[in-house]
Amino acid sequence: MAKAAVSEWADRVIWLELGAERPENSQLIAMSDVVLTVNSSVGFEALYFDKPVVVLGDAVYKPRDLFPTLDDFLAGRFDHAAYLAGTGWLRRFFLGGYLQSQRVRSDVSTFERLVGLIDRLYRLHGDDPVAVAKGFWQVISPAAQTYAESLAFDGKSEPGNQEFASPSNVAKPGTSFQPVIAPGSVQWIPAARCLLAHTGFHAIETFTEWLQESVSTPSGLEAVVATGNIFNPEHYLALYPDVENAGMEPLAHYVLHGLGEKRSPHRRLPGVTQEELVKYLTAAADFLLSMDGNPLGDYPLDADESALRDKDLA
Repeated sequence: MAKAAVSEWADRVIWLELGAERPENSQLIAMSDVVLTVNSSVGFEALYFDKPVVVLGDAVYKPRDLFPTLDDFLAGRFDHAAYLAGTGWLRRFFLGGYLQSQRVRSDVSTFERLVGLIDRLYRLHGDDPVAVAKGFWQVISPAAQTYAESLAFDGKSEPGNQEFASPSNVAKPGTSFQPVIAPGSVQWIPAARCLLAHTGFHAIETFTEWLQESVSTPSGLEAVVATGNIFNPEHYLALYPDVENAGMEPLAHYVLHGLGEKRSPHRRLPGVTQEELVKYLTAAADFLLSMDGNPLGDYPLDADESALRDKDLA
């Protein structure tokens, strides 16, 4: 595909075949005016040198409308300043964001935070990929980029570990037991974790008994919803304008009426009945308690560490 694209200049092209002695990619990129690639990481490497890149294929790092076509580059029909700004955020997004270490996928808490962040950014900027990348980078630690960038320049980067290649699949743990959770219960895991932390229960039977007893009264149900961060009043009022007309507090309306009508209590949660609420929270809690280690966390942050973390996420 690349050879066909430059066939017009074939008599002035020096082809570097695989296995032949050749300069380093960085040397070739530094002396070039434009980098033409199909889908390889060479095109991404060229972004470090602020070189225009033409991507003929569908590379994992290729957002919509960022890279020029070969004709656009030759005719000068692309905004070079906007291109440099976009590729700058793209570098930061990939090095410090999208290409996370594969260890993230074995840490449920970290993975949930990343998925939640990406979901929020797409809800806010879904039609602007550069804004999504910029928002992601502004939240995560700059140290991630510094570390990954040093590996890339030193030639020590590894596939699947914040490198240019797509992350590789994680090998299955050497254990015969793998916790399984029903699909409908996955989004209730954060709420179940809050309730487990609040109650301190470590047995699913005890938790289920407490949960069933709590939701049997309006006050107990309200406490469960509030403690589990299940309810978002802004979302509820925006989705159901009749609540304000009824003259009721949003949480009270949800407990007395909304739950029975299967109204959505939160942007990330579907509408459920009281029986389904108990079912999903119990399944999510059982999943957390079945994992190795303590899902509640044995090492909470002290006051100073917590303040630093809140500052990073602000």
